Amino acid sequence: MKSISPVHFIDKLVKKNTVEEDLRELNEQNNVVEIFADPDQMHRSITTRQAAGVPIKEYAQTQANCTLMGQTLFDLLTGLNLEVYPADELRQQALSTVAVENPRGWRIAKEKASKKIDAIVALAMACVAAMAHRGEIGSRSSRGFNRAIHVSREKIVPLQGAPVYIGQTLVEVPATVIAQSDHGSIRVLAAFASEGMGLRRHVETVVKPWLIANTRWALNNHRLLLGAYEDVEQQNEFDLLQIVEDLLGGYWEKPLSKWEGRRDGVLDLIGKATPGTF
Repeated sequence: MKSISPVHFIDKLVKKNTVEEDLRELNEQNNVVEIFADPDQMHRSITTRQAAGVPIKEYAQTQANCTLMGQTLFDLLTGLNLEVYPADELRQQALSTVAVENPRGWRIAKEKASKKIDAIVALAMACVAAMAHRGEIGSRSSRGFNRAIHVSREKIVPLQGAPVYIGQTLVEVPATVIAQSDHGSIRVLAAFASEGMGLRRHVETVVKPWLIANTRWALNNHRLLLGAYEDVEQQNEFDLLQIVEDLLGGYWEKPLSKWEGRRDGVLDLIGKATPGTF
């Protein structure tokens, strides 16, 4: 399989005829998985290339998407997990790029309005696409997360009869983390995020089957299944609580503080985690 740097592709566009022709050539000569493009700039190209079988999709420059781009690139750089070929133009644009922090993470911005950073923006979009297809670890891993350190090389077997802790939220998609405590260490047994699903379907078809297969003793036990749920705007709190209690049982309560107040503490915990405890 041939590979091509996203920045090298940008260099090619300057020398070839049209963007659409280069996208076709790139797709024919390489095993292209996915191409992200800004619909504000390339709506016609996206439509025509999709019709021609090119795996291209819209990636709008919304605040959420731009933050995901910046955070993904930031995580790859700080984790020393990004490798690019030497390029003076790319280096210059990288030096013109700054990171602006917001409550959801880091966003890419220009150091000066006159500087160009298009290549870095394209690189960040390519990184988001690559991370979305990298396997069981999703594209929204937290700052400081390092797969080599925080993911056990062997499957973590649940402690028979021990309490099971569940964190449940519905900020953007239904997301669940299942864990146990073992002599002061937190053992994360499973984590699920279901795009395109409602909460009830997520719990009924994803979370509950896992609990039945792995920690059946905790189901419907108020002493052994202990859950925390994040207060959400998209769904009435009573409905969320009713769904998890009806399907899983256990004892559920809300955190004492909002996520914004817990975020830095959680990130510090991940950064200091002992290898193998996640």
